[in-house]
Amino acid sequence: MEILTTVWAWLLSNWETLLAIAFAVEVVAVQIVNLTPTPVDNKALVALHKVLVFVANIVPNTKVQANRAAADQAMKSLK
Repeated sequence: MEILTTVWAWLLSNWETLLAIAFAVEVVAVQIVNLTPTPVDNKALVALHKVLVFVANIVPNTKVQANRAAADQAMKSLK
């Protein structure tokens, strides 16, 4: 139980960085998805983007918002 508490405390103290990394990974994922001709991966990426935006809106942060803006711009280039 102590390990679970430690992990939870670490997640709470680092969630902003983790979310910023998730948006950065999403920007790279858009580039990879644009290389493939199938629409299935596009739909999955749009769903992931909606989840990330929902989580980012819980507590706004400038570090997260900068990466979110880059991810939003990348999503516009999604084919």
